[in-house]
Amino acid sequence: MAIPTYEGVIVTWLPARHYGFICPDSPIPGCDMELFYHSSDLFNGQPIPKDTRVTFQTRLFKGRYKAINVTPIAPASDPGVSRE
Repeated sequence: MAIPTYEGVIVTWLPARHYGFICPDSPIPGCDMELFYHSSDLFNGQPIPKDTRVTFQTRLFKGRYKAINVTPIAPASDPGVSRE
């Protein structure tokens, strides 16, 4: 069974602590309003600036959901990326 992919926005990034929070575009069953993510959950390991739109999946971690595979969404103006 495939893991669902969601979209949202980076609302917090704390570089000294290597974590941040994502606000999903729509409610995710069983999740808080904002989802925690750690730098190890970033798709390419590079920090993503606040207010960047991202895709992500979720995983249960210590009794709560967190975002994993956090990936920035390429701007629509980028001709090299398909938005399908």
